[in-house]
Amino acid sequence: MGGMLDTARRVREFANAYPEIAEEAKFLLDFMKAFRPGPKKEKRPAGGGK
Repeated sequence: MGGMLDTARRVREFANAYPEIAEEAKFLLDFMKAFRPGPKKEKRPAGGGK
């Protein structure tokens, strides 16, 4: 998993200079977003905000 995290980090770094890299590695970036390590974020209750 560490290797995939490093690869995803490098893809994001190079994406500004080479946009085609982000397009080709979109599956990896999407996977890493779904299975990101760390604590889960709490969901806010739906409502009007008051």
